Amino acid sequence: MFPPDISCLAAARLQLAVSHRGPRDVGVQEILCVCLSFPCGICFKDVVICVEDTPSAQVSWPEEEKEEECEEEEEEEQDLCPEEDIILVIQQHLQGRAEALHNRYSRSLDTILRGRLTETPTVEKLQHLLEHIHRSLLANNTQERARAVQTSAALLQFATSLPGFDTSSTFSKAGEFVLQLGLWISHPASDISRHARGGIYWLYWLLLQKSGLNTSKAADLWCRDRLHDPERLGYRNLARVGEVFGEIFSEDQKSSFLQAGLLAIHHPLLRVSQAGLVLTYSILGEAGQLLEDEEDITANITVQLFNIRMLGQVPDALQGLCSLGQH
Repeated sequence: MFPPDISCLAAARLQLAVSHRGPRDVGVQEILCVCLSFPCGICFKDVVICVEDTPSAQVSWPEEEKEEECEEEEEEEQDLCPEEDIILVIQQHLQGRAEALHNRYSRSLDTILRGRLTETPTVEKLQHLLEHIHRSLLANNTQERARAVQTSAALLQFATSLPGFDTSSTFSKAGEFVLQLGLWISHPASDISRHARGGIYWLYWLLLQKSGLNTSKAADLWCRDRLHDPERLGYRNLARVGEVFGEIFSEDQKSSFLQAGLLAIHHPLLRVSQAGLVLTYSILGEAGQLLEDEEDITANITVQLFNIRMLGQVPDALQGLCSLGQH
């Protein structure tokens, strides 16, 4: 099985060919062999079109090289090596195909999940589906995390619009879902943060509906930043999540929120552990301890994380969670 990086694969093969036969004797055939052996489902026709559309991809025969060597000498010094140009075009082509496949996969997944929820339109079924989706929210692969956030938000929004959706069953893991989405509401990628905030909003809407509360009078989830400070706004919004949901969570939901928060605090990604700490403090009504020094909030949070993770020193605000984290 070849590695997924087409440029590295091509470079290795071309380097081997050049070392044996010289750079001018390495032609298009070697490049095509590289692509055809690459396990990505690319068809021969696509490669041929990609190569034929590239001006520098034309095959040069030895007889033609002798006749045109003088005329093309200056151009060759300025342009990229033909093989490098071909590799670049093929790489761009593969990236475009990967993006198209990703979009198609996401749409298919949304369709399947909506079909399952339509067959059994209950909170219990929604919770079951979200459990599977949210396993990817803390994956190492960035694209997988982004897809999980988007899929979760789309399914939650669909549930709120589903006729006859039954909210009578328990929704004990709603707290866990809120925290897991909350970890990404301040992500630097705008699409990830937007979908995360959307998912939290629809969870809030469902919990209000389940509690028989008026959804039209729901509290505003997000803060307004008059100072235009994205970092400070991000921390305020994290604190806001705990404050708002703490008022409507059941004991089971609050417990699942705190358990997920403890796991997030020990996550290897610093952004995740910082968000997890703020969210955990916020559900306990202690976020002010972290955010009181607005000049250097990040430093304060980082110190607290160091004390917890490296020194094993649990802050007073989290002392009551020690037994919770052992279960």
